[in-house]
Amino acid sequence: MPDHFTVAEIVEVDLSGPLPRLARAAHGRTLVFVRLCHEPVGMLFVDTEAGLDPPALARAISSQLPDRLREMFGRHGIPVVPLTADGLPHHDCGYLARLSRAAADGPPISVIIPTLNGADRLRRCVEHLFRSRYGIFEVLVVDNGSTDHQPEALISELQARFGTGDRLRGVTAPGGVAAARNAGWRTARYALCAFIDDDERPDPWWLAAIGQEFGADEVGFVTGPILPAELETEAQATFETFGGHSKGRGFARTVFDADYQRSVQPAMFPVPPFGAGGNMSFRRAALERIGGFDDALRFSEDTLVLSEVLLSGWTGVYAPDMIVWHPHHRDDDGRARQLGNYAVGLGMFYTALLIRRPRRLLPLLMLAPRALRYLREPVTPGGGPKGERVLARPSMDVRGLLRGPQRYLRARLALLWSGRGGRLAAGRTLPR
Repeated sequence: MPDHFTVAEIVEVDLSGPLPRLARAAHGRTLVFVRLCHEPVGMLFVDTEAGLDPPALARAISSQLPDRLREMFGRHGIPVVPLTADGLPHHDCGYLARLSRAAADGPPISVIIPTLNGADRLRRCVEHLFRSRYGIFEVLVVDNGSTDHQPEALISELQARFGTGDRLRGVTAPGGVAAARNAGWRTARYALCAFIDDDERPDPWWLAAIGQEFGADEVGFVTGPILPAELETEAQATFETFGGHSKGRGFARTVFDADYQRSVQPAMFPVPPFGAGGNMSFRRAALERIGGFDDALRFSEDTLVLSEVLLSGWTGVYAPDMIVWHPHHRDDDGRARQLGNYAVGLGMFYTALLIRRPRRLLPLLMLAPRALRYLREPVTPGGGPKGERVLARPSMDVRGLLRGPQRYLRARLALLWSGRGGRLAAGRTLPR
């Protein structure tokens, strides 16, 4: 991934065919997302103030992504040759064949979309899902208390528009995103549950990438990259510079098994995250084992559930070809709120870990030196995009961290007072 993001056009280029000529970009820069037979290779910025012809694009990719290209040659059975404007055409690609088999024969998947006042966003997301290259799946829309539309009417409209029948269903579950996610997986028909946000665009192979990773019985969750759908403002570019939603996971497949947790990253240290709520999938049995999402969490409910699944003995996988695209906040205020929420959410996360299992206190104290080292690591050298000093970890604001425990305890007490005990029932299924 690039170290620093700027305002730019975004284009996708697959090396399995001839390379395109890139048009002149409005901002003079283009972010190129490079693939080979759909598999992500990497991202790079190129100067397109006057456009860029295919030979120049080939040279830029070769010079900026040499290691990843060498990996691709072996995995795709391609002789090691220089990349040219003709791309890297080849036949009988094993990678694409495996993905195609998963799309045709993969296990059934329930896709769950929490939504709140997002009718237009939801229509676009559902449309992309039903264009997916996958066999058996259903879509559950969980309305979290919308006031901009009637949930029943919207579901009927979408069913008629896409001809889905009962492959598209609606559930109502007010009370926060954790409650919506719980209502979704508890109402789902299938043993695999995938979560996506209503403002995201899933890749056509998204479900196939999920299905193929659950072949091993020990896998409890699979997560993937959340890539920027646009980089039209400085706020969006800055958010990606600070790690975006994937926080530097990049395009390397990672298995979060017991060895990984012992030698690389403990389950109780979710930095970088094991995944994010806008692109995660679970085996239903894993969610059942831990009791699902914590309804008291308005932030970091995804971080907690991923860590709890690992702590309960399951293995997780980060799959770089499980891709969704997300439009980040376009203004500085929205970006600042989001980064602030990350800090509050991390404080809530650690409070929830301790309340659920007080014996975790000692392991958490042993992680404190590592956390302090992380907080002091600079993200970018030399200052921010406007010359201001960049905080070491803007999303780890100490004041936000300290507010987290108070926010969590208040939410937990409110749930107990309401009689819900911190966990919501499955929700009300909307009439078809």
